[in-house]
Amino acid sequence: MSLHKSYVACVLLSAFSGGAVATELATGSLLQDYGVTADQLPKPTKTEVIKVKPEPSRFPMTPEKPMVKFQLADKPKPEITGNPSIDNLNARQLVECLRAFRGNPIACGENPAEQSEQ
Repeated sequence: MSLHKSYVACVLLSAFSGGAVATELATGSLLQDYGVTADQLPKPTKTEVIKVKPEPSRFPMTPEKPMVKFQLADKPKPEITGNPSIDNLNARQLVECLRAFRGNPIACGENPAEQSEQ
């Protein structure tokens, strides 16, 4: 039971001390407390901005090139006829063909050399 009493005593003590600190806080601004207006404050000094040209590095840093580069190949796109149902059918057929032949565009009737020329 003494643990409960000490806990309650700590909570009450912290509540009373918080109230005492809150009454001591000032309600106005610091300028009003000291009787100073904003015009009486000193003006900030103007400083010159010096532009420094960046010096070239003595040791050029270049990122390390990876030993292996993973890149997704551009998938061939079916030709667009303007008819949405035919375009969707051609797109589905191309996706199924690429899935069946593991992404080989030549097996699906697409020649990558012809696409790069266009």
